[in-house]
Amino acid sequence: MSSPHCPDHNCVPQGSVLSHTSAAKLWTLPLPGDVPDVTHVTLPMSRGRWAATSATVHRRDLAPQDIVERDGVHVTSPLRTLLDLPSVLSLSSSVAAADAAMRAGLVSRTELRKVCAHAMGRGARAVRDLGRLADPSADSPMESEARVLLTLADLTPEATQYVVKDGDLFVGRVEFAWPSQGGTAHGRPCLPFRT
Repeated sequence: MSSPHCPDHNCVPQGSVLSHTSAAKLWTLPLPGDVPDVTHVTLPMSRGRWAATSATVHRRDLAPQDIVERDGVHVTSPLRTLLDLPSVLSLSSSVAAADAAMRAGLVSRTELRKVCAHAMGRGARAVRDLGRLADPSADSPMESEARVLLTLADLTPEATQYVVKDGDLFVGRVEFAWPSQGGTAHGRPCLPFRT
């Protein structure tokens, strides 16, 4: 199999599926700049030995709904891709990808939370945290990562994308707010809305 994501015919073993960060790239999800340019594939547990490959091989029996075709390549579904990311990325980077996937309509918040809540086995805690922390209202990967860091520091925002008003006058919108405490935080200047 050859694709623009793995130009080497020997890169992707027969019967494998692009997965992890390789699938995230195919779904155009944001990834941190320091992610190695390595192809990740998933092979079934029952699959015996495979030919030499330059890809990073993961073993998992994927359900039929976990495999789709995109751009002529077999790839993990958006939901399966999100569930795989915490095993190769930080929690904050995984949440940024999940936020983007929800904004793009690739997965719903309800679907992601339901599946993540039932995660078991190795890496299940990170997957459950992913489901708990993902928020489609985030405007950018930087905002997603900042929200995760605030939450891990016990500073969970009470509200996101909070509109600040002076009476009926729109003042701006901030990424994070603690209305009960009278506090806000944002990562970039907020410009007033003009009609």
